[in-house]
Amino acid sequence: MAKKLLPVSIFYNANVGFALASLKGVNIPMYIAIKRITPLAVLVSGCIRGKGKPPTQVRMRLLRLLWASLILLHILQCSLQL
Repeated sequence: MAKKLLPVSIFYNANVGFALASLKGVNIPMYIAIKRITPLAVLVSGCIRGKGKPPTQVRMRLLRLLWASLILLHILQCSLQL
């Protein structure tokens, strides 16, 4: 069982390390926006590679997530400027 969990543990720790390292060059609101837009990039790359379009329900949820993250980014940037 430990051999099966080792790759997961390594990738999780690498993900945390890269996330913390990326915060050195990017402010927090921009990091949040990039993090929220990542599923859109995965969806578009899947369509380009020929996996076809996802169901309408998935696309609508992704659009809602994108709009919510953009609104949150705008609110955070406005509050940081005050």
